[in-house]
Amino acid sequence: MSAELEKKIVEVLSQEEGKALNLEGIASECRIDRSEMDELEWVIHRLEGEGRLVKKGSRRYRLAVDGDYLEGRFKQHRNGDGVVILDDENEADIFIPSGSQGGAFLHDIVRVRVRKSRPDEGGPFNHHEFRGTVVAVLKRAFAEVVGTFRSTPDRDICNPDDPRFPPVVWIESRRGKLDPAEGDKVVVQLVEYGDGSSPPTGKLVAVLGPPDGRGVDIASIVRQYSLPLNFPPEVQKEAGELPEFLRKSDYNGRTDCRDHLVITIDPDDARDFDDAISVRKLDNGDFRVWVHIADVSHFVRPGSALDAEARERGNSTYLVDRVIPMLPENLSNGLCSLQPNVDRLTKCLEADIDPSGVVRSWKLYPAVIHSRRRYTYQEAMEVIDGKGQSDTDKMVRLGWEIASKLRSRRMQNGSLDMDFPDRKIRLDSEGRIKAIEIMENDESHQLIEEFMLVANECVARELRKRKTPSLFRIHEDPAKERLRELEEQMRKSQIYVKNLHRPGNLNRLMTRIHKHPAASALSVSVLRSLKRARYSTKPIGHFGLAKKDYTHFTSPIRRYADLVVHRSIFDKVKLDTAAMVKIADHISATERNSADAEYDSRIVKLQRYLDDVRNDPVSGVFNAVVTEVRAKGLFVDLPELGVSGMVPIRSLGTDSYKFSRATSSISARRSGKSYSIGSNIRVRVLKIDKANRFFDFAAVDPGWRGTTRTNDTRSTSSGSGSSGKRNRTDSGSGKKSFSGKSRSGAGGRASQSPRPAARDRDADASEKSGRNKHPSGKSSQSARKSSVSRSASPAGQKNSPNTRKSGETRQSAAQSKPSTAEKSDRKTSTSTKKVTSRRKSTTARRKPSGNTGN
Repeated sequence: MSAELEKKIVEVLSQEEGKALNLEGIASECRIDRSEMDELEWVIHRLEGEGRLVKKGSRRYRLAVDGDYLEGRFKQHRNGDGVVILDDENEADIFIPSGSQGGAFLHDIVRVRVRKSRPDEGGPFNHHEFRGTVVAVLKRAFAEVVGTFRSTPDRDICNPDDPRFPPVVWIESRRGKLDPAEGDKVVVQLVEYGDGSSPPTGKLVAVLGPPDGRGVDIASIVRQYSLPLNFPPEVQKEAGELPEFLRKSDYNGRTDCRDHLVITIDPDDARDFDDAISVRKLDNGDFRVWVHIADVSHFVRPGSALDAEARERGNSTYLVDRVIPMLPENLSNGLCSLQPNVDRLTKCLEADIDPSGVVRSWKLYPAVIHSRRRYTYQEAMEVIDGKGQSDTDKMVRLGWEIASKLRSRRMQNGSLDMDFPDRKIRLDSEGRIKAIEIMENDESHQLIEEFMLVANECVARELRKRKTPSLFRIHEDPAKERLRELEEQMRKSQIYVKNLHRPGNLNRLMTRIHKHPAASALSVSVLRSLKRARYSTKPIGHFGLAKKDYTHFTSPIRRYADLVVHRSIFDKVKLDTAAMVKIADHISATERNSADAEYDSRIVKLQRYLDDVRNDPVSGVFNAVVTEVRAKGLFVDLPELGVSGMVPIRSLGTDSYKFSRATSSISARRSGKSYSIGSNIRVRVLKIDKANRFFDFAAVDPGWRGTTRTNDTRSTSSGSGSSGKRNRTDSGSGKKSFSGKSRSGAGGRASQSPRPAARDRDADASEKSGRNKHPSGKSSQSARKSSVSRSASPAGQKNSPNTRKSGETRQSAAQSKPSTAEKSDRKTSTSTKKVTSRRKSTTARRKPSGNTGN
C-alpha cells in the first residue's frame, strides 16, 4: 500500500508545478479515507525526509524542485551551530542552527532544506545568506568515537572527547574481556547514531587506558581521527621492491644538473629534503633560479598500492610526538629525499627573474642533481649575515638578494603578511613537555619560501596555459560581512582601518597588528574572518597570497596534491573532471582532519603541563596579555605557551571592578587599576576543563603560595534529554581559532594559533608549514635562539620528536594556532624561545630578523 500511496501523492502534486496541498487536500485528491490517514502522514513524512516533498508553512506540501534541497558536508561549530559546505564550490555555505541538524555528526554528508536568511536573524553567523535544516544523513564520516568511560546506575556510557559530537554515547552491554575502569579512555563503535533527540548507541571495542597513562593521550587522538599507523602489507611489499640507489635507466630523458651548485636549506634535524635550489646571476643582470623538487611520481605510479595508500592518506600528519607519513620511510627519507652528495631525481622549474623580482620566463623539465651542501636554517642565516666565503655561501647570499625582491613585490601586490611566531613543543621520555620553542620568521626561511611560491605560481600558470585538468590551491575572497565584523572588532583594540575588502587595506591592518601588544590574538581574529584555503579543479586564485594562479607543486613527499600536479605537468596523466573533483574534495578533507589532530595533540600536552604546574608558585605563574575585555572578565593570551583563556572578574582581587563598553576596559573602583586590550597581567591556572579545552586563570596575588589542585571533569549523566549543544565557537589546513567564547561565560579555549579546524579561516601557509616537520618526527632548531626559558620537567632528558605541519599554514584561526594567508607551505620558524626553568631563566636580546619588503 505504501508504494502505491507514494505514487498517488507524487501524481497529485505533479499535476501543477508548485502546487501545494494540506493533508486533507492530498487525502481528498488521492481518495484516502480517514482510516488511512496515519499511513498517509507517515508516507508524507518519509517523502519530506528524502527531500522529495517540501513543507510550505505549517501544513501544506508540494513537490521539491531544484534548489529546495542541496547536499554537502556538515561541519559543526563548538557552540552547537554548524554549516553545510556544498558540493558545488560556487555556492555559499548553508548555516545550520542548533536543533536543525537532524542527527548529523561532524563531516557527515547530508541533504539540507534551504531557505533565505531573514534580516532579523542576528547572532555570530548572521553573515550567512542562507539557512537550512538537515533532512537526511547520506553518509557517515565516523564509525567510532573516542571518549571517557563512565558507569551509571542505568547504563555504561562514553563521553566523547570531541565536543562537536553528542556529549553522551550509550554503550551496549559489554561482552568479552574488555573491562574498563571508571574514567578510562575507550573506543566505541557506533551502532545507532540517534536522531538528535536521543543519544547515539555503540559497542565497546577497545580500552586505551587511564587518561594520564603514558601514551594514552596521543593514542586517543590517533583513534579519534582514524589515523593509520601502519602501511598495509601490499604497500610495504611494493616499497620494499624499490631499489636503494638509482638505476642506470632512471637517468634516461633527464636534464643533467649535477654540475650545478645545488643546495638544500632545512631544519637541522630534518631527514626528508623535498626541495633544493640553485641560483646564478646572468650577464644582463637577471637572476636564473632552479627549484628542484623530489620526483616522487617516478617511483609512485598510478594504480599501484603505494599510490592508492598515498591518495587515501592525502597528506602526512604531524602530531606532537610523531609523524604519520604519507609514504613509507624508504621513499620519504631515502630514495626521494634530496640528500647531499648523492644523485637524486627531480622535477625542475627553471626561471629567469629580473632584478625587481618580476619572473620573465620559465621552463619545466625532469632532471637529476647532486646536492653540494645541506644547510640548516641557522647556518643559512649566519651566511646571509655575512659569514662564510665558499661558493655555496656566496650563492646563499645571492639567493637572498633576489628572494628579498620577490617578497617585497609580493607584499606590494597585496599578499598578507601572516608571519607570526609559531611554537614547537619538545617532550621528555615520559611524553611530558620539557620545552617550548617560539619560532619566528627570518631571512633564511623567507629565501626558501619565496622560491617555492614562485615555483607554485609558475606551475599553475603552465597548467592554465595548457588547459590541463589538474588541482589548484585556491583561497577565495572573504565575505564582506565578515570583514565588516572584523573592522568593528579592531576598533575595540583602537586599530582603525576601513574598507578591508581592499587587499591593500587588509595589509595595512596586518602591519598595525604586528606592532600591537596583543598581536597573536588579533591575528587569529583576522584569520577567522578569512575563508579556508582548499583544493579545487578551478583556478580561481589565492586571496591571501594575492596570486591569480597558484597550486601545490613543491612537497610531493607529504602532500598527494603535489603528486597529482607533477603527473599533470610531466607525465601527461589525464583524469576526467569528475575524478579530479573527488580527489580535491578528499584531500581537502584529509588536510582538515590532520590539522585538527595536530592541534589536539598539542593541546592535550599543554593541558597536562598546566595541570602539573598549577600549584607551583614559580613555574605556575605566567605572563599574559589581555586580548578582549568583557563585563564578566578578561580574555588573555599566554605568549610563552601559545594558550588562551579567561580571567573571570571575580579572580582579579577583592576590589570591585566596573566595565566600560565605550573604552573596552575594566577599572577597579578603589585602586583605579584598569585593564584594556594589550594590558599585561600575571596569571596562574584557576581551572582546567579538559573535556572542552577551556582554561580559567586568576590574577596572581603577591602572597600566593600555591593552592589545592582540583581536576574538572565532564558531566557523567546518562544524557537523556540532552541536546548536545555546546557554547563554543568553531576553531578552524598545511599551517591547520581561539573563539573567545566560553561555555558558562567564564572560560577560555586553549589555543595555539588557529586550530586546524580552526584553520577554518586559513589563508594557506602551506608552503611554509611543512619545513619544520618531517617524517622522522623530530623537531627542528630554528636559526636563531633568543630569550626566555621555563622548565617543564627535569632538565637533561632526551628531546622527543616534534612534528612538521601538513598543509596550510596553520594560519587558520582556531587552535589559536591559525593557518591563514597562504604562507608558502613552509613553516616560519627562526628565532626560538626556549621554555626551560623559570627559576633559572635568562633573557637575551634577539637580533632583528631583517625582514624586507613589509
